[in-house]
Amino acid sequence: MRVFPSFVWVVRDFTLELKLENEPITSDEYLESALTLKSGSSRQTEQYNLPRSCLRHFFAVRKCFVFTRPASTQNMRRMEELTGNDLDSEFLEQENTFCHYIFDSADPKTVSGSRVITGTALGNLAEVYIEAIRSGKIPCLENAVVSLAKIQNVHAVDEALQFYMTEMFSMAQLPLRPEELSDIHTDAEKAAIEVFITMSFNDNEQIYQKGLMEKLNDEYQQICRQNQEESIKQCKAVLLEVFDTLEKCVSDGLYLRPGGYQQYRHTLRYLTSDYRERTHSQIMNEEVLSKFLKEKEDIGNFILQADQSLSEAEQEKEVQSLKNEILAQRQRGLEEQNRLQEQAYKDMRRSHKEHVDQIICQMERAGENEERQ
Repeated sequence: MRVFPSFVWVVRDFTLELKLENEPITSDEYLESALTLKSGSSRQTEQYNLPRSCLRHFFAVRKCFVFTRPASTQNMRRMEELTGNDLDSEFLEQENTFCHYIFDSADPKTVSGSRVITGTALGNLAEVYIEAIRSGKIPCLENAVVSLAKIQNVHAVDEALQFYMTEMFSMAQLPLRPEELSDIHTDAEKAAIEVFITMSFNDNEQIYQKGLMEKLNDEYQQICRQNQEESIKQCKAVLLEVFDTLEKCVSDGLYLRPGGYQQYRHTLRYLTSDYRERTHSQIMNEEVLSKFLKEKEDIGNFILQADQSLSEAEQEKEVQSLKNEILAQRQRGLEEQNRLQEQAYKDMRRSHKEHVDQIICQMERAGENEERQ
């Protein structure tokens, strides 16, 4: 009785009179009379009493509705063509009374933890019972609820994860600044957890929620990597466009002459500034530039050695200056990576704290439910 819903018995095409011993009775009284047990201990009597005693024992609230035929025999042959106006007025009145009771008074089925069984969960629960019967086992409500909780929680994790991915890819047009991506992730993560809480069951719920948080974090890390890759792709495209003239001059050997190195260095600095201006909103611009300048170190040294206008001491000074600039640029790239890692660590700490807070709230709600029960 604690977990079973109210029992509603609907009798269709009812043609009997609602009378008992020539006295008018209600449909509810008709049901109770039908559940009256016979006295005796014969096998036939036991078989007669068993379903009735089960219904009386398991359902504290019992309700009965009787429906007349919805239309005449002739109209019943073309039911799919009839409208509401073609149906019997008494049937429509009975239908209206029945619907009002179901929507207003009939409690939905619940399981331990005061969890309401939805249509999907009821279907899963029915499958658990059927599988138990087919395998020759006795259907056990407690075992069925545990199995149902597992099915429902796995489904809740999948639905929440799918919801998170849909939200992220509909709102996050990569590449984005880490702070912007973090804000979108935070909102999508909270919404996904709400989806999970709405669909999940109390049984081992925290374990599944922890698993969900880990999956959300893995997805977020993957999206962060995609964000970096997309930024790198766009930065490389800008870099190729900006340094195209420099590449052509190097390929044509225009800098292999007296004074060519200074011209090369001047062009390199100018184009570097232009590249930074074009990619200042990208998160990986310094890292891409760092690798590019490192690749050009040997070319710069080759042009320097070919420049006969510089003394040996001046060449050594330029070599060291070029190394220092490459190291400084490498440091900018590392600082850029550190900022991204700090943002990722901050997101993980926030997610962990919110997860702990939610578990505490769930435990408090579970305690309140137990007290009410």
